[in-house]
Amino acid sequence: MVRIGKLNIKPVILLAFVVRLIIVFISKDFPNFDLFSYSKIGDLTLKGINIYPSPASTNHPYLPFYLYLEALAVYLSRFNINLNFFLKFTNIFFDTAITYLVYIFTNKNLKSSLIYALNPVTILVTSFHGQFDSMPIFFLLLSIFLMKTKRELFSIFVYSFSILTKTWPILFMFIFFKYLRKKINILFIFFFPVISIIIYSFLFHTSINRIILTVVKYQGLYGIWGVTQFLSFFTRRFIVQKIITLAFIIGFTLFILKYNNKNIFQKFLISFLFFFSFTSGFSIQYLSWIIPFLIITNSKLSLSIIIQSTIYLLSHYIAWVAFPNTDIFPGYIKIIQNITGFALWFSFIKAWCISANIRLPIAPKPTLCSK
Repeated sequence: MVRIGKLNIKPVILLAFVVRLIIVFISKDFPNFDLFSYSKIGDLTLKGINIYPSPASTNHPYLPFYLYLEALAVYLSRFNINLNFFLKFTNIFFDTAITYLVYIFTNKNLKSSLIYALNPVTILVTSFHGQFDSMPIFFLLLSIFLMKTKRELFSIFVYSFSILTKTWPILFMFIFFKYLRKKINILFIFFFPVISIIIYSFLFHTSINRIILTVVKYQGLYGIWGVTQFLSFFTRRFIVQKIITLAFIIGFTLFILKYNNKNIFQKFLISFLFFFSFTSGFSIQYLSWIIPFLIITNSKLSLSIIIQSTIYLLSHYIAWVAFPNTDIFPGYIKIIQNITGFALWFSFIKAWCISANIRLPIAPKPTLCSK
């Protein structure tokens, strides 16, 4: 029987790391578009070639930070250190570290920590796919920890760094704003992004505007998820996509500002559920964002969403393995992906309605006519 104590988290963290490391070893030579992009951007960066706006708009629509790790990976590959392994190892380091933060946020609950340690969603995204979303998630959670421990300014700087690693955490800036005692501190969220842009502009002799526009224009993939998957049957015009994206951002911001909850984790969870219910842009790695918040809040919907997300991810990753070096798959593969995707999307909508106490309109019960 496992004793509950401070040191018992260590075997859980070790287990989390080993499981992820095994997947990295198994999958380090499996090709995918993102791993190709890491190599391409790393090689250009190492040669001192500017990547903004192209090929960054396709291969690296982020702020200039991770590209330095990609350049280091390319450099180390000259010494027979596998590029994919090096970058995936970095990703799993942060994903494993999140296990400890889950432990802290759940009052040192080993069960919750173990669930995160073994959840297939973040394991697949970081260890198999090679996406680095574990990095911004880690720093986002760390900034929340600092906020809760009354280190407000330090929290904002860490939050700023999470935005630097990948831009999507900026979507939740108004959650931080609502919890700040000194509202003016919210301006510091731009500290690391601004510094990184200035440094890159100086080193690679490119304009600041090119970097900013490349990052701002990125919106994920349109027409592969949720409501935009239906709308894509009618139009794929660029202007329509931008209008829908703008409408989503406005709606998302208004919801965050209007929805009140003293529990910051519950606030994040509800916001993530809103995001997945109505987002106009989507990529499969986004599914890793919500996992720690589901577990920390001890949501009753955690198991269902994790299982469905895993099935949806596997419908893509198995296709990648079965049909490498192509994005054209047999019709039955697309049907499976669409069915699992729609089921997961409806689950997010249901979870959002339940968690936010939103009642869906239902038909009135029929009544007997009186004579």
